[in-house]
Parts: sequence; structure tokens; C-alpha cells
Amino acid sequence: MAEFILEKTEKVTELPKGVFGNVTFQKISISSTDLATVDPSALLSSKDRLEEVSIFSSALKDFPFHILPQLTQLKTLDLSSNMLNAVPAFDSPSLEMLDISDNGIETLKPGWSIPNLVTLSIRYNPITALPAGLVEGMKNLADFDASDCQLGPILKKGSLTFRSEVLSKVFLGGNEIVNLEPGAITGLKADTKLHLQQNMMTELKEDAFLPMLEDLGENGRIYLSVPTCLVHIPMLFHPAPARFTGPPET
Repeated sequence: MAEFILEKTEKVTELPKGVFGNVTFQKISISSTDLATVDPSALLSSKDRLEEVSIFSSALKDFPFHILPQLTQLKTLDLSSNMLNAVPAFDSPSLEMLDISDNGIETLKPGWSIPNLVTLSIRYNPITALPAGLVEGMKNLADFDASDCQLGPILKKGSLTFRSEVLSKVFLGGNEIVNLEPGAITGLKADTKLHLQQNMMTELKEDAFLPMLEDLGENGRIYLSVPTCLVHIPMLFHPAPARFTGPPET
């Protein structure tokens, strides 16, 4: 595999136009640098073979998301631990893993089209709301992580409408969520694990939680960690086989 690796340097602040000349790569990995900007041509020179772009623990303030449709082989994009503050709507038919965690992202623009995405992490960002339809088109999504954002105190109806038949894990812990509106989270599957630990819920309302329990099967779980939790009695005796539980065993 042709791979470009750059790490642990403060001297490189940009990938300029033509930096790679005629050399192409399958993987570009940049970490622990002061890299702040990437010229689109630096990636487009490898557009027909580039499978992974990892720029993490750096100083990236912007990324050319608009070129992603041209990177036809790209499967992994890791931009975690940078200085991004917004992500526009973008298309990527090939992308399977996207990690934009631990940035300063306040806004996610609606209109994403990433139909083959399997893993999405937006955790550790000051995001206060999820754009309508964010995950609806992600039919292969297995893992979604939006923990430690700022989605509370109320998670609004339609915040997460999953359409994936293979949805495995949903992480929403540490968001200071007090209440879920009915229909805030829909589309859970029989084996889905929904993590809601380290929020501020003291009451689990039946109209919000019962529909989720009905979607879950015997192996489905909703993980909670609340000191005092008042659950409406009818929900406890509902025949839905899924159950609430504490933090998962490690």
C-alpha cells in the first residue's frame, strides 16, 4: 500500500497545491502536527485510489468536503481532535467511517448523503441540535456516537430517525439531557444498545420510552445511570422484552 505519513511536527501548517506532484497514495495519515489547511488538489491527485485520509490531533480549521464525491475509493475519513467549527452538507457514496469527534463543531448542515456509512462519531463537540434527517439516508449505519455534546436539556422529536437494519450501538451519554420528546429516537432494532448514561433524566416518560422498548428485542438494551429515576408503572409491566439496565460491563 502506498502511504504518506506525517507526524509530530510543528513545521508543516498546510498541504499546498501540487505538494505530491504525480505521486499517488492509498492512505494519507497526518497526526500531532500544526497542519491547518489542505488544498483540494493535494487529495485529488490520488482521487482514483485514495482509501483512507486520517488527519487527527492537529490544527485543521477547514477541510475540502466538497471534493469527497470525486474520491471514489475513499472509505475512511478521520478528522478527530482538530479545530473544525462547522461541517457543510456533503456527498460521499463510498465512505464507510467518518470521525469528526473532539473538534469545536457547533453546526452540522443538513443534506448529508453518505449512504454506505457504517460508523459515525461526532462526540465531544459543542453541537446543540442535530439537523433534520441526519441519519435517515445511512442505511448501513451500525455505530453512531454523539456522546458528550450539548444536545440537552430536551432531545427534540425527529432528532434521530434511523433507517438502518444493522444498527448496533447509539451513544448519547453526557449530553445533559433531561427529557426526550416522543419520537426523538426512532428506528432502533432488536439488538440495538442505546447508551444514555451521564445525563440528567429523573423521569422516564412512557410516551417517549415505550415505543423504543417495543422496537428492541431480547438482546436490546437502554443503558442509564441516574440516581433517582421515576418510571411510570404501566411501562414496567409492558410485555416488551427489552429492559433498562445500568452501565454495561467492561
